[in-house]
Amino acid sequence: MSRLSREKKREQQRAAHAANLAAAPIDVRVPIGGEVACTASVGGVPVIAGPGEEIQQAVLDRLHRIA
Repeated sequence: MSRLSREKKREQQRAAHAANLAAAPIDVRVPIGGEVACTASVGGVPVIAGPGEEIQQAVLDRLHRIA
């Protein structure tokens, strides 16, 4: 059986780490219309919509940055 090169081992470790991150659930909370409609949270971190931006778009942007 041949030994893996250091570079190949690093690639496998990175791939395994990325797979673990992708498999972890992320808690996303977006308020309904009656509540404060310009804030939400992604993974417990507050997300605030900018002027003229919908909160849903701000949450999606944050999720894209995480992915």
